[in-house]
Amino acid sequence: MVFICSKVNHERWQVVAFMILQTVLISSLASVGIHDKVQAIITIIIGSATVTPPQLVSFTMLSLNLDDQSDIGIAVGLAGTFRLLGGAIATAIYSAILSSKFKSALPAYVRQAAAETNFPTKDIAALVTATASNTAATYKEVPGISQAVTEAAGLAYKLAYVQAFRLVYLVAIGFGGCAIVAAFCTMSTPVNLKNNSRAVRLKNEGQGNGQAMPIEMLGAEGVKS
Repeated sequence: MVFICSKVNHERWQVVAFMILQTVLISSLASVGIHDKVQAIITIIIGSATVTPPQLVSFTMLSLNLDDQSDIGIAVGLAGTFRLLGGAIATAIYSAILSSKFKSALPAYVRQAAAETNFPTKDIAALVTATASNTAATYKEVPGISQAVTEAAGLAYKLAYVQAFRLVYLVAIGFGGCAIVAAFCTMSTPVNLKNNSRAVRLKNEGQGNGQAMPIEMLGAEGVKS
């Protein structure tokens, strides 16, 4: 952010590139299985590194492109509000998808595990219920349970979650597409606005009298407007 993004300029295209990269990396997690730990770790590390720069760049673009700098508080505040609102909605959707897909995928994997360990068919419903919690206490309540069945059920639990997360990551492509479209609607910051001039100063600034002071607006070159 400090050494690259601030020097490259063309903020609009930076945000577009970051959104595309995030979408590709997040969707690629749909291919991760229970044994693909290296792929998951590397993808998440790189993906996480692409989250903060576009957030900070977008706030800079928003604040510097305002026609009236006295609106900076409202503009940045609304941007943060809508970002949190979008995140809350997406989290609710992802959580619902994850829970629903896990519940629908689990019974099939448990039945497969039961068949491979010759577990009695009549007790499969109890095994499914215990596997949903995946705790030692719930497994002990299943009639005819054995260590082999417990391990097979634990594997079924993981496989069901793999399917659930896979769907979540695929759904995330839709959100990524919306983010890419939104990124194309942004505006890069004019280079002449990137200076050390202050748009807003407090009158009698620095006197330290502890009283509220009126604000005066300054132009790009520090001249009172």
